[in-house]
Formats: sequence, structure tokens, C-alpha cells
Amino acid sequence: MKFERLESGNFVINGKPITRKAFLMLEPSYSEPVGAIYIRYENSESPYRLIRTEEKQYKISGSWIEGDRYISRMNELSKLSSAIEQQENQEEKEIAETIRRIKSEKVTQTYGDKRKLEYPSIEELVVAMWENLIEKKTKTDSGVSDLQKLRKQVKDKYPSENNDAISKNSEETD
Repeated sequence: MKFERLESGNFVINGKPITRKAFLMLEPSYSEPVGAIYIRYENSESPYRLIRTEEKQYKISGSWIEGDRYISRMNELSKLSSAIEQQENQEEKEIAETIRRIKSEKVTQTYGDKRKLEYPSIEELVVAMWENLIEKKTKTDSGVSDLQKLRKQVKDKYPSENNDAISKNSEETD
């Protein structure tokens, strides 16, 4: 009988793979030596535990009570691990299908929507106007000049169907 904690963090008990998530659900008090990257426990005639870290490998002779318990719970752990994997695979399929469906649907933005997305926000406009009109900051210091340049660029990029709305006053647009 053999228990292994692989470098990936998952487990193998008697050749059956067990996900870390499933293992920790049934064995929440599981702990391992600090720095361990691989653990193997063989419950044979001469039981031993092998612990490998980045620097060393340790071999501890004798039975390991927790290891024996893990091995005895192999079927429970294996069933739970399989159920979790199936659930995760189903969720991944659903997510992939949702992404595929979203990509296949045409996202249609109207001309006005595109124009509105590029305009400065109402909050930006109000703050700039407030600072210019009430706090008497210059158009440059208040941000009015920069916001007006941005608005003019958006208007040029997406001209309004109503040309009456475009200001001809150079003081307003410069």
C-alpha cells in the first residue's frame, strides 16, 4: 500500500489520483513538513516515509498513523475527487459555451452609443465648469480647455446628424 503527495500538490493512493481539493475536504487537518515537495509512505513489511525538500531527502522508518488512515480512505477520496473533477469539467464546459455564444452574438452599438462612450463624463464636465465659473480658475487650470478639445475631437469623429448643434463660436471650441 502506498501514499504519495506529488510535487503538483495532488495525491496518489495505490495508483489512484486524488485532487488536493478532495483530499483536504476529507482530511482538513492534513499537514506536512515545511518545505516538503514530495512525500511517499509505503505501508509494507518494512514501512517507511520518504520526504523530499529542495535541499534534502529524508527517510523515516516505521508506521505512520495518518498515512495508514489516508490509505484506508482511498475509496472515499477517489470518489470525491472524481465527483469534483466532473463538476469542474462541467463548469468549464458551461463557461466555454457562454464565451463562445457571447463571441458569436453581434454586439451592435449605435452611432450615438459610440459617440457617448468617448465623450467626457457628466461628472468631469460639471467639475470643470464649477472650477471655471464658481472658483474662477482659468479654462486651462479647471480642465475646461482639455475637455472642450476632447468633445470637439469626438464631434469631428462622429458628426451629429443635427448640424445645428455644432458651435461655430471659436471661443467655445478653442
